[in-house]
Order: sequence, then structure tokens, then C-alpha cells
Amino acid sequence: MRAGNYSLQDVPSGHLRNISYRLFPVFLFFRDEALFLADEAFRHTDEALFLTDEALFLADEALFHFGTVKTLLFMTPLHA
Repeated sequence: MRAGNYSLQDVPSGHLRNISYRLFPVFLFFRDEALFLADEAFRHTDEALFLTDEALFLADEALFHFGTVKTLLFMTPLHA
């Protein structure tokens, strides 16, 4: 065995088990954090889509009212 070139075969199995028991909660924490962040990202994406839909609706309303005003301004006789 050379210094700095260790493989899993060089580590006693009891030591590996001890390390795995210590690292497993850390992996669970990061898994839970990843799931939480994915849920947050989905929620924010859903909100962004809703706000985009609202913006498109308001733009459509503005175009409709602009058309109405344009019709009233340019199609109404001056003496009316």
C-alpha cells in the first residue's frame, strides 16, 4: 500500500460501515434539500406562468380598449 493511493479494498469493512452510518444522514439532508428546492422552483415557475397569463390578458384588454377608443375618435362624425 502506497501513501496517497488508497482503494476501498485497503479500508477495513468496519471502518467503512462506521463512515457510511455517519454520512447517510448527510445524504438524506441534501436529498431533502434538493426536493424542497425543486418544489420551490416549481411553485415559482407556476407563479411566473400565472403572472405571464395575467400580463397577456391585460395586454389583450388594452388592445381592445385602444381599438374602441380609435373607433370612437376616428369613426365618429365631427358634429356628433
